[in-house]
Amino acid sequence: MSSIKTERKLQMLRSIKSNILKKKIAEYKRTSSGGQDLKLQKETNAEYMRDIPEEEKLIFTDFDVSATKLPMDNRPALTRMLKLMESGMIARVIVYERDRLARNVYEYIYIVKKFYEHEVDVIFTASDAPPFSKDLFLETWYGLSAQFEGKRISSRLSDARKRNPASLIGYIKQKVNKENGTSQRIYNADPKNSKELAQLFLDFSKVESREEIFEVIMKYRGLLDRNEFRVIDILRTPFFAAHFEGTDGLYHKLPNVEPIISLDLFKRVQEKLTEFEQGLQQGITLSQKAAHMTPTCSKCHNELKFKKGYIGESGTYSCSKHRKNTISTSELNEKIIESVKEVLSQISIKSIEKITLKAVNNQIKQLNKKSDELFVELESLCVKFASLFKPIDNWKQTKRLQERIEQAREQLSNTQTQVASLQLVKDEIRLIIERVDHGLKHLHEKDYLELANLLIANIQVQDDYVLFHFYFSDFFNETKEVAHVASE
Repeated sequence: MSSIKTERKLQMLRSIKSNILKKKIAEYKRTSSGGQDLKLQKETNAEYMRDIPEEEKLIFTDFDVSATKLPMDNRPALTRMLKLMESGMIARVIVYERDRLARNVYEYIYIVKKFYEHEVDVIFTASDAPPFSKDLFLETWYGLSAQFEGKRISSRLSDARKRNPASLIGYIKQKVNKENGTSQRIYNADPKNSKELAQLFLDFSKVESREEIFEVIMKYRGLLDRNEFRVIDILRTPFFAAHFEGTDGLYHKLPNVEPIISLDLFKRVQEKLTEFEQGLQQGITLSQKAAHMTPTCSKCHNELKFKKGYIGESGTYSCSKHRKNTISTSELNEKIIESVKEVLSQISIKSIEKITLKAVNNQIKQLNKKSDELFVELESLCVKFASLFKPIDNWKQTKRLQERIEQAREQLSNTQTQVASLQLVKDEIRLIIERVDHGLKHLHEKDYLELANLLIANIQVQDDYVLFHFYFSDFFNETKEVAHVASE
């Protein structure tokens, strides 16, 4: 008997949880480090997102993140989406193609298994994309295809750039005709910036800390008029030492190229890049990391546009119409955490208990009323049956009324069972509230950011403040405002 009651309690709790936490539809987009435009992904996905209410949408975008170069942990939007999916908040994921999720088959299968585990539906919007399959073997094959295609693209482009780049800073390319009728590209050092390039390699070979790395990169960002990511690419390019790296991992001489630096200096720079790889990657991730939620402009109410930061610095959100309404990613995340902390301190546990128990009691009241009505109906049917029929009457004459009596009795039994289950739920509610009260006092930074998706309805940025609007206002103390203002 106790096991039956326990199962009923669990069923009721699951039902209440599903009503409180309505699942969302997630859209995921990713652009590669080559600056791939989001327009195609947005327009194709829009056909599947159009009829979904705004409050049911969750948008995740990783900007300028190469799936072949960076592991999943360095794709913040994808990581956030998977965490929310694990918490049961996402019912469907809409994405252009499989290679947007991953170019590595092992990462892709890890994601697919998460979709299976949490029963998430997946829609690929590309016209030639095979539909998402529940067959893991088939999805593994698709993942391998995406990985191989990514490698083929990367390999072809890399081989061409290694030997005969179309253009390269520091060099003047010339076409020379040979006696046998063929032609060859000759690369001569460009006096305009070859000295700055040589000094870049020399300065970088002497760095001793992550901070010095960022200083050197930002210094030559201005001198060479190239962004910081291109400066890093330059440092990794053996072409400036008149060599290319073969598939055997060795450096091979390019006789048609004038060296700007020595191969020995290039190798010393590679040692520094390896030594500070983690710090350099952290700086890149910080510059590309988007905020946990996208804010809007307090004046025009449009979403702020994200712009990645310089290496080692946070990106920024700004309004294209109101330039003063700007905030950095790190500052916005700090404000989100501060705001959620303050609002959680305003939550009235008594209000939660009162409102929740009131809803359960109202349901019990309605069920008791229904139970009384069913009891009266059942009693009336029994009296009617006893007064109209005798034991010797043909069963066909009595069958219909007997069925009505049985139906009424079953409904009455079910209603009384629901009332009993709700009485048990009231005890569970008190226990859950007690644990929630305790849990809110022991949260970590990532917990506050995850709660932001549940609590924050909208973030508005003004030039001198950030305004937060929150859901669940009934659960806040009456003396507090729901909209939280965090001054900058």
